[in-house]
Amino acid sequence: MVTLLSRNMFRTLKIKFTIAFSATLTVAILILANLLYIFGVVQPAPELTLDELQDITTHRPQIHKYLEDNPEIENLVEIGSIVREKQRQRYTVTLIVITVPAIVLSTVAAYALASYLVKPIEDLASILSSLNTWDVSKRVPEQKSSEEIEALITSFNNLLEELEKSFRTQENFIQDAAHELRTPIAATKATLQVFKNKKDPTKDEYKQLVETVESLNSQLVRLNEALLFLNRKGPDRGKFIKININELLEEVLESLSSISKTENVSIQFNPKGKKKVNANPEKLARALQNIVENAIKYSKKDKGKVTITTADKDKSIEITIKDNGIGIPKKDLPNIFDRFYRGANVHDRSADGSGLGLSIVKKIVEDHSGEISVSSRKNRGTTFKISLPKV
Repeated sequence: MVTLLSRNMFRTLKIKFTIAFSATLTVAILILANLLYIFGVVQPAPELTLDELQDITTHRPQIHKYLEDNPEIENLVEIGSIVREKQRQRYTVTLIVITVPAIVLSTVAAYALASYLVKPIEDLASILSSLNTWDVSKRVPEQKSSEEIEALITSFNNLLEELEKSFRTQENFIQDAAHELRTPIAATKATLQVFKNKKDPTKDEYKQLVETVESLNSQLVRLNEALLFLNRKGPDRGKFIKININELLEEVLESLSSISKTENVSIQFNPKGKKKVNANPEKLARALQNIVENAIKYSKKDKGKVTITTADKDKSIEITIKDNGIGIPKKDLPNIFDRFYRGANVHDRSADGSGLGLSIVKKIVEDHSGEISVSSRKNRGTTFKISLPKV
């Protein structure tokens, strides 16, 4: 247990920094002490001559007189050696007394410095250990530290922000998907239950049952395909080819001609030039058809009009689809591309749908490296603009 604890202790950055700093300071102190010891004590001093000693002791009469009476210097050399040995011993003791506390102090200082440097990382690790898939709302407090640590904290908090949004979106998506799937499933179950309670169903009732179940099943299939498309990771580029956007729009409008006649809505198409883009024709046609069909459905009941234009920009082709219908309330505009979102105006017209259409449109446009925007005024109409890179 002790061995395991000691191993874990030496794996921490704080202890590693402490050892590195204290070892560096200790080595520096020892080198300095040894240099002083070598040059101050160990290195022998040059022997003094009698004349030099007499000159040095001029102001000390007793020693000066002793030197005059005893010109032999051997005794003095012996005394000097004894004095020097005493000095060496005192210096050695002094080094030991100074070096040991210096090492202790350097270790304490190194630990304090390591604690200061490692604290932001410890806070980060603490936040990480407390996170779970149900709560990523915690953030690492901003600290005045090194630029690297501050950048790390900022990046980590931004990552948590994105994760929180992603988890919230995923949770909402699951709840909305479950709600949308519940309706056709419940309708199918109710239809079968009613049919089951009939004693002698007729052939026409069997036929009606099949048609009803088939319709509900088709609704489930469409919803499932839409969910799979939106839940796919990364762009679904498929096969991209160079196409004329005006020709693609003409095909889309042709496919919607029966709906526009039924709704008594006129469509005006103003193509300008030959606009070519690199696109997946099937996917892009699906997006354009969705928007044009919505424009037809939500145009005025009488004298409904949808205007479609294409225009050249600097590096893109801009497609504008405008209607003169009921418009979109201002509070709904920021959310119309969200999955399953259906604004209050939808209920003003008998429009069906799962609320995934515009989400699919936005994803298709983004898969084509394009942008989509919308502007609207209630009872004055709605305008969608799609910008695609031109070739």
